[in-house]
Amino acid sequence: MSLGSCSSREKHCCRSVQPSPNKPSRYANNLARSETGLTKGALSGIGFGADDGASLLNTFRGLQHESISQGEAHKALATDLEALVVDPFKDWADKHAERIEDAKRGIFDGRFRAYELTWVDVAKLQNQYHMKMRKADEAEDE
Repeated sequence: MSLGSCSSREKHCCRSVQPSPNKPSRYANNLARSETGLTKGALSGIGFGADDGASLLNTFRGLQHESISQGEAHKALATDLEALVVDPFKDWADKHAERIEDAKRGIFDGRFRAYELTWVDVAKLQNQYHMKMRKADEAEDE
């Protein structure tokens, strides 16, 4: 289904069905950044690395692990939502657009067929009119 074949209302629906690329996973990846990325400067021999604040270091590590687990939970939730909500709705929306197009085609075909039949009737009536006019002219001439 292309967005060009949708009405403006359908285009809004179609756009809202399109999954945004990597938004949930980018957020989840930020939450679940690796320990080396978060602690590179923190454990360099000053602060935590100087062993001055063991309880602060433990708290930081606890927050770090919690952030990683929240990131993984967020990834799982985003994947489940895409699989259980977005994908089925996108399939339904695509099939619905096909049904709309089929209905439009059916209506157009029906009206076009009726137009053709009416045109045939008009041509017959026009032919009958010309025949009667010819007969009338011939009768008038005699």
